[in-house]
Amino acid sequence: MEGTVSLPKQQKSQPFYQRQPFDVAAIQAIAIMTFFLPFVNYRGRGSPEVFTLNGFNFLSGFTILEGQLTIGTNGLMVIIVSLALLSIITSLLYPIIKKVKLCGYIFIISGTIQLFMFLAFNLYISEALRTARNPGLSIGVFIFAAFSLITIIRGGHLLYMSKHLTPIDFIVLPGFLYFLINNYIPMVGVSISFMDIHFARPLWESDFIGLGNFEFLFRTPDVWIFTRNTILYNGAFLILVPIFAILVAICLNEIISMRIKKIYQTLVLLPQLISIIIIAYIGFGFMSTTAGWINGLLNEPINFYATPRFWPFIIPTVHVWRQLGYTSLIYLAAIVSIDKSLYEAAHMDGAGKVQQIFMITIPLIKSTIIMLTLIGIGRIFYTDFGLFFQFPMDSGPLIPITQTTDTFIFRALFRVGNLGMAAAASTYQAVVGFVLILLANWVIRKVDSDSALF
Repeated sequence: MEGTVSLPKQQKSQPFYQRQPFDVAAIQAIAIMTFFLPFVNYRGRGSPEVFTLNGFNFLSGFTILEGQLTIGTNGLMVIIVSLALLSIITSLLYPIIKKVKLCGYIFIISGTIQLFMFLAFNLYISEALRTARNPGLSIGVFIFAAFSLITIIRGGHLLYMSKHLTPIDFIVLPGFLYFLINNYIPMVGVSISFMDIHFARPLWESDFIGLGNFEFLFRTPDVWIFTRNTILYNGAFLILVPIFAILVAICLNEIISMRIKKIYQTLVLLPQLISIIIIAYIGFGFMSTTAGWINGLLNEPINFYATPRFWPFIIPTVHVWRQLGYTSLIYLAAIVSIDKSLYEAAHMDGAGKVQQIFMITIPLIKSTIIMLTLIGIGRIFYTDFGLFFQFPMDSGPLIPITQTTDTFIFRALFRVGNLGMAAAASTYQAVVGFVLILLANWVIRKVDSDSALF
């Protein structure tokens, strides 16, 4: 019997987009060459002549306006060139590393950062050349930005053709860009907390003072006042809002008529949709010393806006009234999903409504309660600015009882003008909230791992 001869398998050749991503190296190399082109145009004082500065001037530093203005090496340009070199090296090393996903993401990230660096460069130019006339970006910047955009597109194309990106990822992309621009890029502003800010000079020229702003912040008695108020108020909100919201959700679930149920849902949601300014004037209509409805019922009028002892009860009442509708609808959605046969079986066993609530409803919406509580704990150092500033009409006698983190930051920034201390308070607010949500999630994971957020 003759033996079979196995033929060698033909290796499947890589597609062109994976085999030759060297075009990115060419793109970024040409982009670096644009540094010979004009990057900035300006006019000197009393001269109609237009002067230009190329990209390499900002890499090496320069002196203009007849020696009156000296600019050192620009860090933004160094980052941009470094990213271009990273893309070139990644592209040239692809035959060795053969990581399509890694290369694609490097191209996308480096190109994106380059674009944002050019946006920052525009701000830098307007400040650094403020003594020159009409400084503005020139053609070299826009050509380099175009090559950066092409690099991003090429990286996305590489990932899409290699199945590492799907159409769903492109659908998610706008939301991702929103969070990147609105939530993550502004986090660079945390650096202000560690700087001695002077409005007469650019932000990047401010002196680094380490924890100086935090030391100044914690030496003020206000920090303990707003910390106490913020935690106590939010602690009360975390207890009161779920109790009343669950109660309202259970009542709404018991309404049989769909028309009446929709009317009540709209009514309880309405306070959430009313502006805090309108609510402040509604409160003023109730508590005004001269024409308030409450004082009209009393023999001796009370000046609510100068009496702090009432506000630890007024503010939680207004907050619960505003948040009740939105939160109760979330709990209602969770209650509606509960199998009705469970209630029927409990009723057959003789369980009343109260027993059904505590034995069926509450346990089955436990995950929703925990999720909303964790979100609330994560924002325990944040407060509704309008509720603590506009609703009390920014009354001076009420500041010790209504001062919270957000109102303190506002007053420190716009009334005292201390940007460094306001930034330090904001950083303190974010760090404490982050630590608290991690701690709360850790505790819940120890007790019931299935209910933890992460």
